[in-house]
Amino acid sequence: MPRSRDPLVVIPEGQTDPNGNFDIAGVAPGAYFLVATTVKVSVITPVEVGNSSLQNIPIVAMPPVKLTGRFVIEGSSRSGTELRMQDLRVDRLARVPDLLGVPLGGLSYNPPAQPDGSFTLDGVSPGDFRVSVRTGSQDAYVKSIRMGNADVLDAGLHIAGPPDGLLEVVIGASGGRISGKLVNARGQSLSNRTVVLVPDARLRHRTDLYKSVATDTAGAFRFQGIPPGDYELFAWENVETGAWQDPNFIRPYEGRGKKVLINENADENLELTVIP
Repeated sequence: MPRSRDPLVVIPEGQTDPNGNFDIAGVAPGAYFLVATTVKVSVITPVEVGNSSLQNIPIVAMPPVKLTGRFVIEGSSRSGTELRMQDLRVDRLARVPDLLGVPLGGLSYNPPAQPDGSFTLDGVSPGDFRVSVRTGSQDAYVKSIRMGNADVLDAGLHIAGPPDGLLEVVIGASGGRISGKLVNARGQSLSNRTVVLVPDARLRHRTDLYKSVATDTAGAFRFQGIPPGDYELFAWENVETGAWQDPNFIRPYEGRGKKVLINENADENLELTVIP
């Protein structure tokens, strides 16, 4: 699998013989992930292909592992409806990088958390992942995810074998809110436009911090469950979905949005001007 996003991607492939040997011909020079899969096992190895053939690449296929963890809820919900452990769930493990054709990370079994917050994930393949969590509340947000000393929200989850520690997920019950109205240069309301919330530059590797909503018929928009931090709001007349997560796309627009600082329980109300 090429390690770059390309709409015209070419994926060379081959099959192993009874001894596990394989040969893949016609691979152009470049950076790739060598992906080997069976019904229950997958393994991903980065390789660099130059102008000469690569020989005798060893691939060690490992079975999926079991991952245990614990949810912790901090704070009280501003809505008056308290969070319940059974509503919390690890929703998805997204491969890093998340490329078309790369095998998913599982999960084969992902039940709700127990009353004490404990949970178990089965069928987790080795690799690097971003952890997506379902909070069960519009105002709740993921405050931290750690495995031992590793900050999983910042650095991602690395699975190289059976984990020897718990995945601890801390949920903040009451994140910030932003309400507002989108207008054009003449002050006219704009409906059905995408408004995006982009984190501070130092945290833009955190895909969980990006949010987007569409304006209603009156040009109004609303964000809930925002983790505390510095953000900038943007809206364009026309924008490709997800383009704002590309540093090369967002760089020319720095300062043309609306900067906002969000704290827990914050309620911000503002007017945003669309970028032509």
